[in-house]
Parts: sequence; C-alpha cells; structure tokens
Amino acid sequence: FRADDQRVMQSGTSIQLQEEHATPDGRRLFTEVIKIPLRDKDDNVVGIQG
Repeated sequence: FRADDQRVMQSGTSIQLQEEHATPDGRRLFTEVIKIPLRDKDDNVVGIQG
C-alpha cells in the first residue's frame, strides 16, 4: 500500500484498483481500493484519503 500512497502523493491524482486476497481456506476475496490526494489551501498535496 505504501507504493500506491507514494504514487498518489507524487502525481496528485486519484487511483482506483482491486486487490485480491486469499483466505486460509483458499477462497478468493476482492477489495476495491480508492485513494484520493488531500490538498491544503494552496493546492499542495498534504495527505491521502482512502
């Protein structure tokens, strides 16, 4: 997740992706991830939501 956070912080653009996870019994689960840059009053990226 840190690489995704850095990409959003550096580019200033949102990302949306699906992550696949396996449960201990072998089932596949999918999670939708949306990360949005947070900006200050001067339009600088200061954080991430998501």
